[in-house]
This record gives sequence, C-alpha cells and structure tokens, in this order.
Amino acid sequence: FEVRWDQPLLRGRGTMVNRIPIMLARINEDVSLSQFESSVRNLLLDIENTYWDLNRWYRNLETAKTARDSAQGAWRIVYEKFNEGVAPAQEEAYAREQYFQFRAGVEKSLQDLYTTETRLRWLMGLAATDGRLIRPIDEPTMARVAFEWPAIRTEALVRSPELRSKKWVVKARELEVVAAKNHLLPQLDLGFLYRWNG
Repeated sequence: FEVRWDQPLLRGRGTMVNRIPIMLARINEDVSLSQFESSVRNLLLDIENTYWDLNRWYRNLETAKTARDSAQGAWRIVYEKFNEGVAPAQEEAYAREQYFQFRAGVEKSLQDLYTTETRLRWLMGLAATDGRLIRPIDEPTMARVAFEWPAIRTEALVRSPELRSKKWVVKARELEVVAAKNHLLPQLDLGFLYRWNG
C-alpha cells in the first residue's frame, strides 16, 4: 500500500495556474458565441438593406414605366404629324429613339429588380422558383427622426460583439503569458511518501 502527496513550490504552484486551461476553454467558447452573434446581426442587416433596395427598385421601375409611356405618347403624336407631312423625319426618328431608350431603361430596371429579389430570396433561404414575386409592402417613413448619438454610440460600444470578442482574446493572451512565465520556473516539489508493505 502506497500513498504519495506532492506540492509544487515553483512551477505549477497555485490554483491560478491549474485553472488556466479551463478558463481558456471558456474564453474560446465565449469568442465563438460572439462570432455567431455577429454573424446573425450581419445577416439581419443584409436582409433589411436588400428589402429596402428591392423597394427602391420597384420605385425605379414605376418611374421608368411612366417615362416610357410618356415617350411613347410623344412618339405617336410626332409620328402622326410625320405622316401628315407636318413634322420632319429627324423629329420622328428622335422621338422613336427616345421611346426605345426609355423602354431599355424599363428592361434594365426590371432586371435589377429581379436580381435584388433573387438576392433577398437567397438571404432568406427561399427558393428562387416558387412562382411568387416578393414585393415590399412597407413604405419608408417620411417622419423626421432625431437620434441621440452619444447614447447610441455608448450602447453600440457596450453591445458590440467584436469588441467583446477582442476583450476576451486579450484576456486569453494574458492567461497564456501567466502560464508561460510559470513554465519558465524550475521544477521544485515537496513530496511525502508513505509505503506499507505487508
């Protein structure tokens, strides 16, 4: 029967040195959690920005359609005058060019709308071919909003997952320095041994 008890006097002495691996594991877990929180926040920001971009492209499409319809009306008037011999051919050609230019603008706006809508579907995890078209129902608010910037800045600094993550990384490096300094000490242990033979 044998019992042995060792007490480190220099290297490995104290509870702090023995708790460092556990504390580092906890810090790594907190850093991973803050990175996840940051990813979720960025995803929501991208969805919100894409939603309002889609709203903007719908407005651009409506504006382009109005311009195309006006150009088409002007071209019809000039074409009728051209057929009657009142307007020269250059004026009719210019009106036709304007119409086709505005029609190309409608097609470009529609293409940009579909591209933005596909991006929104991708961010939301929806299929691109379900036969529906996403159209924002909310309109941007026109009310004046006054923000209290000092309070917002302070809250942003407190809640920022990136800053918390960096703070934990600094704490982990400090613990690693403590462990490295401890490993530079010589090994000196006090030990007791009790042995009973029988």
